[in-house]
Amino acid sequence: MTTDTYRNFIAIVECGNILAASQKLMVAQPALSNQLKNLEKNMGTRLLNRGSRAVTLTAAGEIFYQKAKIIVSMEDSAKKEINDYISGLTGTLSISLPPSNPDSLMRELFDKFVEDHPKVNYNIYEVLSEDVADNVRMGLSEIGLIRSKVKNMDDFDIYPYETEYLMAVVSRNHPLAGRTVISIEDLEGYSLAVPTGCVENIQNAFKDIKKEADIRCITSIRHTAIEWASNYNYVAIVPFGKKDYQQRMDMKVLSIEKDRFNTKRSFITLKGRELSQLAKEFLDYQGI
Repeated sequence: MTTDTYRNFIAIVECGNILAASQKLMVAQPALSNQLKNLEKNMGTRLLNRGSRAVTLTAAGEIFYQKAKIIVSMEDSAKKEINDYISGLTGTLSISLPPSNPDSLMRELFDKFVEDHPKVNYNIYEVLSEDVADNVRMGLSEIGLIRSKVKNMDDFDIYPYETEYLMAVVSRNHPLAGRTVISIEDLEGYSLAVPTGCVENIQNAFKDIKKEADIRCITSIRHTAIEWASNYNYVAIVPFGKKDYQQRMDMKVLSIEKDRFNTKRSFITLKGRELSQLAKEFLDYQGI
């Protein structure tokens, strides 16, 4: 039995009758009918109920139909991967990321990959972690990168990536600028500028000390929160990666004494969904 047998059976089911399938496949109707008879003989049971105008699946036929789609999909995937290997990876990598990432993150993720795969296109969605998860569930992205737990985590295969640190950024003339390490209590009474993806983390940290964070500016990206601190003497609370610790001449970066401010970024993919070779290659480049 060749994969053409599986493809032809799928066509009969999806076209609704043998005549329509023969026209789509450009295979003579008698030949297609004989192939179906031989298939049912080989399986030892009837796979289709034949009506006057349409065919319907039997219970055994439903099983065969679902397995046939998997077999055909695997063959198509194998052909594509081989072609990609021969010609170099092509196509579009779709990935969802949280906003307000450290400046170095994009370089860490993409520099080497882009250099080695110049034919690849990219769809990059920068949304909150919960929306990252939804994008992966819906198939809008094959890969997601999250910085916090999301609903129904059991839906995903999870690959820890690296630790991210929330730190305080102040202007050189800010009252806290003489410090290198501060506590949550030290932030009380100061106006805060915070990227939207970090707000809940900071609010919870203040609740732990029975205080309320004075978040006066919520931004979409990290850079805007830092500029707000620079221009208006706020304290920006923003994420830093392990390779991202740099002092600006006009700003001071302060560590915060709070373990919960250290979060783990993780890649996620949907359990049971076969990844494209492009997605597998990208994860391999991240050491996963």
